[in-house]
Parts: sequence; structure tokens; C-alpha cells
Amino acid sequence: MDATTMSIMAPVNGQAVPLTAVPDEVFSKGVMGQGFGIEPTDGTLVSPVTGKIVLIAETKHAIGFELTNGVQLLLHLGVDTVELKGAPFDFDVTMDQTVTAGQAIGTMDLVQIKDAGKDPTAILVMTNSAEKVADLQLTTGEVTAGQVVATVGLKVADAEQHLQKRQVASQLTGYDALAANIIQYVGGAENVKHVIHCITRLRFYLKDEAQANDDEIRDLDGVLDVAKAQGQYQVVIGPAVADVFDAVAKQLGITDATTDPSEEDHLPDNRNFGQKIKDGFNLLMGVITGAMAPSSGFYPLPGLSKGSWRFLPLSILLGILAMFI
Repeated sequence: MDATTMSIMAPVNGQAVPLTAVPDEVFSKGVMGQGFGIEPTDGTLVSPVTGKIVLIAETKHAIGFELTNGVQLLLHLGVDTVELKGAPFDFDVTMDQTVTAGQAIGTMDLVQIKDAGKDPTAILVMTNSAEKVADLQLTTGEVTAGQVVATVGLKVADAEQHLQKRQVASQLTGYDALAANIIQYVGGAENVKHVIHCITRLRFYLKDEAQANDDEIRDLDGVLDVAKAQGQYQVVIGPAVADVFDAVAKQLGITDATTDPSEEDHLPDNRNFGQKIKDGFNLLMGVITGAMAPSSGFYPLPGLSKGSWRFLPLSILLGILAMFI
């Protein structure tokens, strides 16, 4: 392999399938990046790449690797297995450990996973595909753990050079430079009411979302996408989100990341009654999901249960809405 390609090994014995065949739409639609799945026939796990371990989920259903070429690879073990709270998984490696491709890293109990009604498919995705990956060639069918099953074509342009070209302040580098660019393109520090983060996203509460430049932010090296939901302007970063958040918080002068993001600003409120109602509920959901989401790492895909907000006391719901009406 030269500098423009890399290989990924099967992390477990089984059947290699394209990502579109994975029974989880978040992965199968490519939301988390390019990759593939392995339908396992036993539970012995090996490292699919040589790199540093940058994530072991608390529930042990996901492990993340960062390669020397900057590619970030997530190995997600099963579908909805976060609900099993780590019981079927056992890892022999630790955070920040460097592993080699094919090295034994742990086990997953397929019987326990299936008995719980979960699909045990092992899913591999490169979470910074938009920045790093040009294409992926997969060998489908029966594979053995440690066998090369995918060849990845890498984008030739060096990401660091692109990042330096886009630095707002020439003396900034790395996460500080990315943070400065993001702040600029969300409308500047004066447009930010508050910012929190979950396991993959910066979640901004902006005074005026119209001031944010979606295209410029999406085009930044280190940003995967932009989304708008739950009263938040969300910048999808991936596994480096905690580092980028620290840089953003430092530049904004935020010292308490748990501050209630619904704090009132003093700008004129020109929204109509219906929009106030909508924004109130959106903010409520944003506070809940922001508070419950883990603060760093890859994307293990837990979340607030649909409809669980209904069980909050009516007084709390009305209290939050009162701030917007």
C-alpha cells in the first residue's frame, strides 16, 4: 500500500456485506461515513487496522481507532447493543494503546446478543470519510478475522494544508484554528448564546441562525456536516468533538459547560406565537438530549427514548415554554 491507499481487515470471522446491507439506517445510509459490515460467526475480535485506540465506549459496544494518516475508524459491535450495558463484550486493550492490524483485542458473546433480540453485525465506518476517503473497495462473502477485506483510496490533498489555508488567525493551528473558523462562520462570538456538545457534535444555541454560513462550515477540514434540530445549530465533528469543543469554549470564554443554554438574551423577539411554541419545545428537547448524551468519543448511538419527554411534569414543560412566550 502506498500513501494514497490503506487496507482494513475483518475484525471477526463471518460474512462481509456492503454498508447498505447493515440493519441500521444511521450506518446503512452512510450518515456516519463509508464502511462495511461483518455478520459474525464467532466472537473473537481482532484489530482491523494498525493505530491508536481513541475510544472504548462505556457500554463496550464500540471501539474507535485513529491511524497515523488521520483516518478515524469506528468498530460498532451489533445493532442497539448499547442497551445491553456492556454485558456481552470484553476488551483486552485500553484507551490510548497502540495496536497492530490482526492483534487480538477482545470478544463478543454472540449467543447473549442474539438471546437479547439484537443483531450482532459488526459495523466498521470511517467517521471522517468526507475529509479523508475517496473510495472503498470491499471483498464480500465469507472472511476470516485478520483477512484484508477492504481497500480504501485516500484523498490526495493533505488535510493539514487545507486547514492552514482556512485559518482565521494565521498563528492558530489544529483544533484552535478549526474552532476559530467555526465561530466565525456561525456568525461570530456575538451570535453565540451558548454551546454544548455530545459525542459527535457541537451544539450551538445561536441568536440568529440566518447569520451562520452552512456551506463554509461544511467545507472546513475537520467538519463532517451541519444540521439544525432541537433548537440547535449542530456542527458534526466526529470523534475529535471534545477537543474542538474545548478550543471553542476557550475562545468564547465559556467556563461552565453545563450552564443552561436557554438563558435569555436581550435582543428584540420578533417571532410569532406559533414559532415561540415550536422553539420552546425544540429547546426543551435540546436540553434533554444535550444533557443525556455522553460528552466525548465516537458515536455509540444511544439516545433519548422517543416520547420520554411526555413524562416530565407539566409544570416543567410550561415553565420552559414561558421563557419563550
